[in-house]
Amino acid sequence: MVRYIFASHYRMADGLKETVEFLTSVNENVYAISAYVTENYNIEEEIKKVFDKFSKEDKVVVMTDVLAGSVNQKFIPYVNENIFLITGINAPLAMELVLLPEECINKEQLSNSVKLARETIQFVNEISSDANEEDE
Repeated sequence: MVRYIFASHYRMADGLKETVEFLTSVNENVYAISAYVTENYNIEEEIKKVFDKFSKEDKVVVMTDVLAGSVNQKFIPYVNENIFLITGINAPLAMELVLLPEECINKEQLSNSVKLARETIQFVNEISSDANEEDE
């Protein structure tokens, strides 16, 4: 089984989870960890609680907000051949990942998905300017 974890500083993970569920109708095996929302928050305990729900055979795709951030760093010890960690997540990539068939959850496919997702980040002013110049 494939499990998906959105994890972020504050509430981004909750929002991303809700957005992905709304746009894809995928809502099984999707978890959100919104770190540091409460005082005395312990992210290690929260991560452990979520991983305790999984079996060793499960594939887990963890998607975090910031590469050098504490949230991402706390997941690094969990990475193995079945647990994949992707950071700098955005909605298009998150949607693509939750829609991938289970057999496509592997290093090669996930790496390719990340590369393709980089193309979704665009400075629209430049795109609009280019289109307007072509119209003239």
